[in-house]
Amino acid sequence: MIKLSNINISFERPIFINAQIELTAGAFNVLIGESGCGKTTLLNEIGLLNEKLNSDYLFFDNKLNNHSDFALKRRIDIGYVFQENYLFEKLTVKENIIFAANLSGIELSDDEVYELLSKTKTQELIDKKINELSGGERQRVAISFALAKKPKLLLFDEPTSYLDQENCYLVIDVIQQIVHSNETIVFVVTHDKRVIASADNIFKIKDNKIVCDKKIKNYLKFNDLCKRNNILSKKAIKGYISRSKKHISKLLYLILSLVTVILLFNVGYSNYYKEYVEKNIINNTMEEIRVYYGPNKRKSVNGINKYISYDILNKIKNIDGIRDAIPFYEINAHCNDNEILIQTYCNELSSKVNKSYANNSNIYVSSSMKGLLDNDELSFMYFDKLYDLKINGILEDTYQNGYSDNGNKIVYIPVSKFNELFSDSVEPYLYILRFDNSVDFNKVVEQIKNTDNEITIYSTIDIDKLQLLNSQLLAGVENIVKAIMACIIVLIIYDKSKLIISRKHELALLYANGLSKKEIIKILFIESLDYSIYALVVANIVSIVILLLFYDCTFNTFISIVILNAILFISLNFIMLVVSNYLLNRFSIKALLEE
Repeated sequence: MIKLSNINISFERPIFINAQIELTAGAFNVLIGESGCGKTTLLNEIGLLNEKLNSDYLFFDNKLNNHSDFALKRRIDIGYVFQENYLFEKLTVKENIIFAANLSGIELSDDEVYELLSKTKTQELIDKKINELSGGERQRVAISFALAKKPKLLLFDEPTSYLDQENCYLVIDVIQQIVHSNETIVFVVTHDKRVIASADNIFKIKDNKIVCDKKIKNYLKFNDLCKRNNILSKKAIKGYISRSKKHISKLLYLILSLVTVILLFNVGYSNYYKEYVEKNIINNTMEEIRVYYGPNKRKSVNGINKYISYDILNKIKNIDGIRDAIPFYEINAHCNDNEILIQTYCNELSSKVNKSYANNSNIYVSSSMKGLLDNDELSFMYFDKLYDLKINGILEDTYQNGYSDNGNKIVYIPVSKFNELFSDSVEPYLYILRFDNSVDFNKVVEQIKNTDNEITIYSTIDIDKLQLLNSQLLAGVENIVKAIMACIIVLIIYDKSKLIISRKHELALLYANGLSKKEIIKILFIESLDYSIYALVVANIVSIVILLLFYDCTFNTFISIVILNAILFISLNFIMLVVSNYLLNRFSIKALLEE
């Protein structure tokens, strides 16, 4: 016996007020009433389809409450036959019956499946696909589906509403056989007079109560002797997931992969560009950032009023982001009655050579010095001492003195060679800074100023403009990333909506047959997991190949892609979970409870 008392349910108005109903086995129990009076609401309450109970519920000898496992009860003890005769469209009739049984932990042999279908006169349809069946055949197979779990309670929602006369009486005959077997309590919601005429107990909803116009008493007590196998139930769910994956849109895989490629490429390229700017512009061999005491201009040497002390120099070298501070020297010398300059250099000059000589001295002269050379040798006087140097090359005409206004007849010597020739008797005019590949220039400049606010920081490039350019690029990439993420979210919502709407009856059937919403969301999540893994794998391969083929990407670029992968993987799956949960409630469970 099933008894519900103190039923109190309200929506915009009270539906039931302290109502009660009692159902027995061995009786054809029917609920009738006008549309909107609460028939489906009562069916959902009896079938444990609502999230919480609105009544005192006695299920045989078991008193249920809101802490009871409704999903397990639906899976094992309650069968459902819906007005829309929900079945799994991608399975055959036989596969549907086996799946229903396995889901409740029951294993059926082929003979048992045949026997079960024989009860509904559908045994000849055993190997047919569901979409090949007529309306009447589908309804009778749906009854076999519900019976496969050997339920204690079998619920019917308008089982004959779409059937012709012949199929209607076939269904009524099947229901009567179930009633007479005394194995299952049957409860039917209907408008059909043909079904009502066959009823034993006729229930009506009147004045927020449930009344019985026609009643027979047949209190039969039976035990569920069927053994349930929980492992079999889990295998059935895994099998369902495996089959479902085959029908997921391959086009979305492709679109999602393409969008993710663009996203990863943009992030990888922005990181590459940032490193490129820092390495090839800030630390470019022909660009410099200088520190000294004097006027802020390119010809820095003229006007320098004092030298940087070792104490200040050490403080500058210890600033995070500064890799080195290279001294710059300039001295006056004489060559054949010509005044010349000896300057140190730290930038690569080999690319600026117009004429080279076969030696590796790494000493160069400006183009205006070529008339003072004896082949590759140069002699000059400095403080009454004669120096002889081997010259490695003569520079192009365009390479001019960028440090002073003291002339363009220049000998360029590496710092180490200069110190070797002239000891430490000469003080450097200024220092040229070299930076790490990742540096916050504003912060570095501020820290240099903190060492001595009188110090001058001069750059041959416009750092502010460069940083603005860099920040604009990163802002642009960030906007692209946001737009792409929005596209991904829209794609997921679109696909999930399409998928769940197309499968809403199927998912509702899973819910009605004992899967909780949490389990159904888990199924949808596992199906979707392939999306994110597939998309990320393809996108990574494509974007990394592009970056490797066309750009000299560093390890940091790939690290940024790996980090983004982790963020994307978590984000995509979180979005899928949220979207699946919302859509499941919106389309599938709602369809089950309202249709």
